[in-house]
Amino acid sequence: TSFLQLREKHSFKPQDLQFVATGVGPGSFTGIRVSVNFIRALAQALSKPVLPLNSLHVIALQPGLKSVGRVRVLQYAFRNLYY
Repeated sequence: TSFLQLREKHSFKPQDLQFVATGVGPGSFTGIRVSVNFIRALAQALSKPVLPLNSLHVIALQPGLKSVGRVRVLQYAFRNLYY
């Protein structure tokens, strides 16, 4: 199901958003720059706040992981480096 199909099915309008969110890393520098600039422009056009998301925190906060105790996230970066 695409975003456009969901929008049509549920009569969703961009003005219905409470906020917009984007990943702020870790990750590809260029990818993050593109994402942040797009979301900033969208948020400004819609007069909505931006919610920045750290991908390692998002992974660590998945439902079910809290029950296992302390969680550490390791993500491959490049050239045998890890975040």
